[in-house]
Amino acid sequence: RDEIGDEIKSQLDSKTDSFGVRVLDVEIQNINLPEKMERAMAAQAEAERDRRARRTNAQGELEAAVKLRQASEIIGEKGYRMRTLQTLDSVAAENSTIVTFPTELIGGFQSEENEKGLQQVLDNVSDIDLSSFDIGNLEDMNGEEMGEEIKGKIEDLKDGQK
Repeated sequence: RDEIGDEIKSQLDSKTDSFGVRVLDVEIQNINLPEKMERAMAAQAEAERDRRARRTNAQGELEAAVKLRQASEIIGEKGYRMRTLQTLDSVAAENSTIVTFPTELIGGFQSEENEKGLQQVLDNVSDIDLSSFDIGNLEDMNGEEMGEEIKGKIEDLKDGQK
């Protein structure tokens, strides 16, 4: 509005100068724009807001990724496994009857170094009431041998709770 007012003032002042009239100020109170122009301006403003929101989200995600990377460097692999076990423990505290084991955790049980890993996980979730625990088809999820091993450990725990 100010730019348009200044332009109109300049043009009026130049036209009325020959008559000895000087225009001091022009104030625009209302502008009626064509509907297409209004839509175009609204779309441009919305695109600018979206761009700023995407930039803010991207910055937040970058900061989160940097912090996760720093945390993973600090706690290392053992810390990651501990955090996974803590998560399983919190699932057990919620009186769930279904416990989902992440594949990277199950995969660790297959190495010789982590042979006792399954027992450690099951020890951490031993507070669950296993009488209504639905084992499901572990063979389909983990392969026949691993599924049988997990099923056997869970059955042993069930027997221990009786």
